[in-house]
Amino acid sequence: MEVAITRLPPETLLAEELSAVKKKLERIRADDERTKKILNEKHALLDAWMKELKYHCMVRTCSRVSPMRTLREKEQGKIVNEAPSQSEVLDFLI
Repeated sequence: MEVAITRLPPETLLAEELSAVKKKLERIRADDERTKKILNEKHALLDAWMKELKYHCMVRTCSRVSPMRTLREKEQGKIVNEAPSQSEVLDFLI
């Protein structure tokens, strides 16, 4: 029993190969578009997080500085209050 092998013409083989390459190219383009979309979404999300972190950092910095200023003001107030007045100095000298 002999099996007859039919050979396809080269044009048919090239057409099939071209069709396969076109399908692969379309899949790659679709994957590229999906990837770009996902990356853009992640970029927007990370940008929003970064802005939020900067805001919170600024708020923390301001809240950290404010008590220090208040403490400094209190200390200066104590020094002014503890400093003897002119009348006390004169009474002491007399």
